[in-house]
Amino acid sequence: MGYLACVEKLWDVDVHAASERDVCELIEQCTAQVDATVDRSQLVSSLAVAGAFSDVSMDYVTPRVQVLADKWITDLCSILNLNNLGSCEFNLICTDRVHPYFSEPSTKSQYKLMHSDAQPGLLMGEPKWKKRSQCVGAFMWALSRLDASVMSESVAFVLPVTLALVDDYEYRMQGLRASCLFVRNAEFARRSGTGS
Repeated sequence: MGYLACVEKLWDVDVHAASERDVCELIEQCTAQVDATVDRSQLVSSLAVAGAFSDVSMDYVTPRVQVLADKWITDLCSILNLNNLGSCEFNLICTDRVHPYFSEPSTKSQYKLMHSDAQPGLLMGEPKWKKRSQCVGAFMWALSRLDASVMSESVAFVLPVTLALVDDYEYRMQGLRASCLFVRNAEFARRSGTGS
């Protein structure tokens, strides 16, 4: 299996059903196959996958998984010559690995009638991103490494995801953390009007 196929296999893993051993083996395979001849945009996209397994705030990331993912990230950053993510890399990560899952809920909202047999209230299909926790991990990892000086160039990528996370009971803490990361730069907050 080639590098990109290995990356996609890891991205497609059901993180809540897979064993730590299986995830670690896939990360080790990816790390061993990192290749500088792979297209830069594909390497950045694979950086998002590695980052998804490096964020310990995600319940599927164990200390062993994090250590292996961090080594893979170090190798990728060396090839890409990156210290922090610029807006181009962050926006690519969001476009490839995050926004496809946040674009719409898996089913439309439906209201139950008060006099029906069912309980009254709002029925909502589970959003696609909740079925793919890695996209939240990738977003949180990338946002924490986004160069603060280019934060304003990525507002359109940050806000929709952050607001969806804050609005969700299970992921509220990640959403609040994302909000803090988003406004951490006083210059950005002052220029955007959020800091006044």
